[in-house]
Amino acid sequence: MRLSIETFTLRERFGDKEALRMIKEAGFDAFDYSTYDTTERTDMLGDDYRERAQELRRYADKIGISCNQAHGPYGFTADQEMSLDNSNFRRVVRAIEVADILGAKNIVIHTIMNNRARFPEFEECNRAYYHALLRHTENLSICISVENLFYIDETEQKYYPTYTSPEHHCAFTRSIGSERINACVDVGHVAFGGDDVPDYISRMDADLLGCLHIHDNEQDGVNDRHWIPYAGVIDWDGFCRELGQKGYEGDFTFEIITFLDQQPTGLLGAALQFAEKTGRFMMEKVAQNKKH
Repeated sequence: MRLSIETFTLRERFGDKEALRMIKEAGFDAFDYSTYDTTERTDMLGDDYRERAQELRRYADKIGISCNQAHGPYGFTADQEMSLDNSNFRRVVRAIEVADILGAKNIVIHTIMNNRARFPEFEECNRAYYHALLRHTENLSICISVENLFYIDETEQKYYPTYTSPEHHCAFTRSIGSERINACVDVGHVAFGGDDVPDYISRMDADLLGCLHIHDNEQDGVNDRHWIPYAGVIDWDGFCRELGQKGYEGDFTFEIITFLDQQPTGLLGAALQFAEKTGRFMMEKVAQNKKH
C-alpha cells in the first residue's frame, strides 16, 4: 500500500514539477494527478499533451516518486457527442492517456451528471459513456474508476448520493462489463450523503474496490469539505478496521483539497508533512486489522 496525495492545490500554486518535489519531500510515496484544472500554466490536455506527460514522467522518475492514480476533467454532459470531435470528450480521453503515460493504475472519471442533477437515463447513458471511453483507450492498461458522487435536489437545494447503497455502487460498476472498470470509494462523499463510512466499506465488493479518495467531511448534504482526517465526523478507526478486514491492497490516497487550500504558502510544507504523518498513522491501523 502506497501513501499518496492529490495534486490540485500544489499544481495551481507552483506548477507540476514543484508540486511533485514538495510531495516527495514531505515523504509521500506517490501522487494522484489532477487534470480537471484548466489554467494555461497547468493545463496538461492541450495538443502537446503526450510530450508534456512524458516530460513530467521523466521528472517524477528522476526524483523517485510515482503516479498511482489520476482524476479526469469534468464538463461532459449527456447532450454532447461521445466522439473525439467533441472537445470535452476529447479532453477526457487525453486525460486517460496522460495518466497511463505517468504510470497510474487507475483514473477516476466522473459519471455524467448534467449540472449535478440525476436524470432518468442516468445508468444507461453512463454505461454508454464508459464504453465509448474504453474504445478510445483500448490499447492502454490503466483502469477507469467509478466514484460515488452526489446530485442536487433542486426543490430542497440539498445533495443526495448518486448510488443508494454500496451494493448499488458495485452493481452499476459491474454492469459496465469490463475488467478495466473498478470502483473508487470517496470516503468524504459517503459521510456527506449521510451514510456510515465503516458500514459502506464493509459492504463493498473487495474485487471491485480499486482506489480511494480519503478526506473528512460533514453530514449536512450541503458542504463537501475535503478536510484532513480527524477534522470532521467520520469514524476513522472504524474505516481503518473495515479496510483492513476487507483485505484492501490498493493505495491510500488523500484528497484533502480544502485543507491545503486554506494554508498560506509558507505553511504548505509543514501541512504536507502533517498530512503524511496522519496517513502513516492510519495505514498502520489498517495493517493491524488485516486478517493473517
